[in-house]
Amino acid sequence: MAQELVPVTLGLARCLADSGDWAGAERALADALAAGAATSHPYQVLATFAGFEAARGRGFRAYRLAGAAAQQRELQPDTDLALQQWLSNRLLQAGQHMSDDSSSTEWLWGNRLSFAAALTYAVNGVAQNLPTTNVTE
Repeated sequence: MAQELVPVTLGLARCLADSGDWAGAERALADALAAGAATSHPYQVLATFAGFEAARGRGFRAYRLAGAAAQQRELQPDTDLALQQWLSNRLLQAGQHMSDDSSSTEWLWGNRLSFAAALTYAVNGVAQNLPTTNVTE
């Protein structure tokens, strides 16, 4: 897959997840990771993982990964407003079952993770069929 298609493939993964096709969403995410998305689009990758976790009702993991994604967005500013809104909507849903203190704590914990640690945390929690990645800190 060409690098230019990575954002499109990540967007496809989010659309498939929104429609309830988790197998398709995970395949699209795996394709993006195999094409080097972790290196070329770190914010988008972590935000997608965070949204997946939120949609699955895993609020603690979602907020942790969202914190890690926010750190990547600060390091490499991203103007994908649609992705930011998508993630915000998912986090609002997931946060309904968490206290404000819990969501803030998880966000801060995630914000302190290295990218490599956040990606490992994300991949290990979402699906067994996603490829392992070799990302250095």
